[in-house]
Amino acid sequence: DLNIAKVFISTFPEDKLKEVLQFLNSPEGNKTVRRMLAQRIRNKVKRIPELHFFEDEISREAEKIEDLLEDIKKGKKPNIPDDI
Repeated sequence: DLNIAKVFISTFPEDKLKEVLQFLNSPEGNKTVRRMLAQRIRNKVKRIPELHFFEDEISREAEKIEDLLEDIKKGKKPNIPDDI
């Protein structure tokens, strides 16, 4: 069923994420993005999906792993957080 699309986003700088998500999930922001999407894919799909925006946590997790690998490379004992 292609009626709903989950969209995962990240922002730079990261401190703007809440503000961006709030706008994108608002009726005004969602309508704007759906209109832009419709202009690009209207000939490929019958219906433009309802969009739900969420935080993409992958980039944050990747950064933690890169920090751990850098510590190992430098010969330091890595500080492994509980959430990895």
